[in-house]
Amino acid sequence: MRVVGIAIVASVGSDHTKLTLTDTDPDLPARRAIAIMRAAIAQKAGVRTASRRVAAVKSSVQAVESLWLPLSEDGTTVSQILACSIMDEPADRCSR
Repeated sequence: MRVVGIAIVASVGSDHTKLTLTDTDPDLPARRAIAIMRAAIAQKAGVRTASRRVAAVKSSVQAVESLWLPLSEDGTTVSQILACSIMDEPADRCSR
């Protein structure tokens, strides 16, 4: 992951910038991210995901909606994926 935004870092409790996701990662969110990126690459199209409950164990957010956009330097081969997420905090946190 090239860049991880501060809202995501705050929600999961650690910065994953410059870390690599692999098929052997035991973390469910990492495995889901890999599957979503594979779909974006295969379809060569954006993928929208939404979850009422996040899978990250240490996450401070309840729900997340994301858009995964494949990018290409040559117009054919997907070389990067840009992901953007909108997160909802649990109601008890929002009222503070």
